Amino acid sequence: MLPTSHRRGALLAAACLVATLTAPLAAHADTVLLQPVGSGAVTSLSANGLVATGQTSDDYQTFRWTAKGGTVLLGRGTWAPLGKRAGVPVISGDGQVIASSMLSDDGTYATSGLWTATGGWQALTPPLPAGGGMMDNEDSAVWALSRNGQVAAGLFWRPGMPGGSAHGFAWSAATNMVDLGSDGYASRVSGANADGSVLVGFDEHPSWGIRRAAVWVNGARSILDNGEWPSEALAVNGPGTVVVGQAADPANGFRQSATMWTWNGGGWTTTVLGVVPASRGGNSTGYATGVSDDGRVVVGGGQPNASKPQSLGFIWTPETGLVEAMQYLKDRGHDLKRKFEIIGLATVTPNGRTIAAVGLQGRSVAPSSLLIWRTATP
Repeated sequence: MLPTSHRRGALLAAACLVATLTAPLAAHADTVLLQPVGSGAVTSLSANGLVATGQTSDDYQTFRWTAKGGTVLLGRGTWAPLGKRAGVPVISGDGQVIASSMLSDDGTYATSGLWTATGGWQALTPPLPAGGGMMDNEDSAVWALSRNGQVAAGLFWRPGMPGGSAHGFAWSAATNMVDLGSDGYASRVSGANADGSVLVGFDEHPSWGIRRAAVWVNGARSILDNGEWPSEALAVNGPGTVVVGQAADPANGFRQSATMWTWNGGGWTTTVLGVVPASRGGNSTGYATGVSDDGRVVVGGGQPNASKPQSLGFIWTPETGLVEAMQYLKDRGHDLKRKFEIIGLATVTPNGRTIAAVGLQGRSVAPSSLLIWRTATP
C-alpha cells in the first residue's frame, strides 16, 4: 500500500498560529499575546520559535518566516508545474536549514531537497537507494529533519519492487539516502530527534497493510503499536525518548486517540492522552503532532465527530490533561470565536513555550496566520 498524506497535510488548507508559552501550563498562570504572521500554514519552528517554515495555501510553495523579516517564498514549488505536492517543510533548530519536497533541477519531477540561507536549494537525489525510482513524477518526499539540520528523512518510491511501493529513508551528506526498509508494505519517517539518531513514523502491517507506529533507533526499526487498528508516530522529542502520534484506545471503544510512547530504559511505555471534546452525537478522535523535550507539553488535533471533517486543536500537559485550544486561549483572555477557528496545533518548540497552530480566520476560507506569545503573569 502506498502512504497517503496524514493530517498535517490537511492542515495546509488552513491558517496558522504560533504560541509562545511558559511551563508548567497551569490555568491562568500566563498571558497570551497575538501577532499576525501572514497566509499559509506553519509546519515547523526553530528552537527559539522566532523562525518558521511552512507552505502557502494557493500553490503550496515552501516559505521561511522570521519575526523580524516576515515571510519569504523559497521557490522550487511543485504545484504549479506538476499539479502535485508532497511531504511537509521542516526547519532546523537554528532556523538556517529547511528540508522540503522541491522541484527537480531540470523542472520535470518532485524530489527531496535542502535549503540553506547561504546556498539556496540542493537536491538530495540522485542517487536513490537500490530499487528507488519515479512514481507519478516524484522520486521521494521529505517529512522530517533533525534539529541539527544534518539528517533529512521521509519516503522514497520503489516502482514495481517487492516489499512495499515506498520505504522510509534517512539522508545525510555522508551517507546519501539510506533505505530504512519495511516488514513488507510501505513505511515512512515523519519525525526526527535532535541529532537524527531516532526517527519515527509508520511501517505498514505485513498482512493487513494498516499503518503501525514505528521507531528507528540508529537505523534499527521497532514497532510501537502492533494491534489490529491503525497507528502512527508523528513526532519525537530532542533526546529521542518521547514519541507522540495516534493509536486506537481499547478503553474508549478503540477510538483513534492522541498517544505517547516513552522510553523506560528497556522498552516503550504507552500512554493514551485522549481525544478532543466530542460534538453532539459524535465520536471524537485525537492525534499528537508535537512534543516538548521534557515530554510535558504535547500538541495536536482531532475531530469532534469522526464522521465529519471539522477538526480542533489541543494542548496536553500532565497538570491539565487534554485541553481544547480555543478554550485554552479563552481561559487566558482571548475569545477567538468568530474571529479565528483553530483546527489543529502543528508543533511545539523544545522548551514547550512556542506552538504553531492552524485555523481559519473569520468567514474566509483563505488561510491567515497569527503569533500567540505566552508569557508569565506578574
